[in-house]
Amino acid sequence: MSKELTLEEIKKAYERIRPNIKRTLMDYSFNISEILGCNLYLKLEMLQRCKAFKFRGALSKISTLPKGSKIACASAGNHSQGCALASKICGINCVVYMPETAPQAKVAATRGYGAEVRQYGQTFDDANKKCLEDLKVEKDLIFVPPFDDFDVMAGQGTIGLEIYEDLKDVQTVVVSVGGGGLCAGVATAIKALSPKCRIVAVNAALFPNTYLKYQKEKGREIDPLAESEPKTGKKPLADGIAVKVPGSLTYPYISKYVDEFVVVSEREISLAIAVLSQRCKCVVEGAGASTLAAVLFHKFKYEKGENIVCIMSGGNIPLKKLCECFAEAEEYLEKM
Repeated sequence: MSKELTLEEIKKAYERIRPNIKRTLMDYSFNISEILGCNLYLKLEMLQRCKAFKFRGALSKISTLPKGSKIACASAGNHSQGCALASKICGINCVVYMPETAPQAKVAATRGYGAEVRQYGQTFDDANKKCLEDLKVEKDLIFVPPFDDFDVMAGQGTIGLEIYEDLKDVQTVVVSVGGGGLCAGVATAIKALSPKCRIVAVNAALFPNTYLKYQKEKGREIDPLAESEPKTGKKPLADGIAVKVPGSLTYPYISKYVDEFVVVSEREISLAIAVLSQRCKCVVEGAGASTLAAVLFHKFKYEKGENIVCIMSGGNIPLKKLCECFAEAEEYLEKM
């Protein structure tokens, strides 16, 4: 395991995972570019295996372990499937801890990749607690964190390598932040390859913890949205980035390399999901759509004709939720 995240470590991770990942398309959106007055590119990680970027980080970590090892992870979402498939590829035994309330489709998909699924409690925290307890007893289990690990971060950073290879004159990269593995990895790669490129990080306003930490640390103004977004009790649209505490390993890289940090509301994420589906023919989950929401609703300033890349981090959104987003966006879409 590397003890710091560098461009060299990200390149090493890319060599490890390249044979088994998809090099996802970076698609230029003509119609949204025309509407917004910029050159907008979408990095389509929702077309990655397991339909999310998480597969890169899981494979980067698990591919460093000896065959026959046994890993454990806790997740109700994309990390579980990423670890399960990566383990199958690498000849590793995999135990995934999921809450009893996890969607059966995700449980079935995780088992379908060959993982043993252990379900405990009603929440992710319950399942994660059980995972950590079992790690103390089952000494053969190796924990694979969802973000707070250098090999995982390096795997996510390979997205940055591909962005730069496809668009050398990229000027802004917009990336969503949950635990911070994706942002830390991509920002590290991009800043090493193109130091003048701006990194814009995005939090959902319902979970603005990393945003608030960053803004206060930098002495910057707090967007009122981060403290006033109504709590409805519903599951957040961007559940993939609904993280209360940023990673202890990931945050220093966010602090070092992120140029601007913004927040987007539930409504803005919902409208972005609908726009991506109708105008770009892309089915994207809330965490991924939050990056487009930041551009659509002018959360940061950009120049006319600026080359902006939004990372579409995943596409695992329930059909019912997608339909709700369309219903909410009908009037908005007609006016675009």
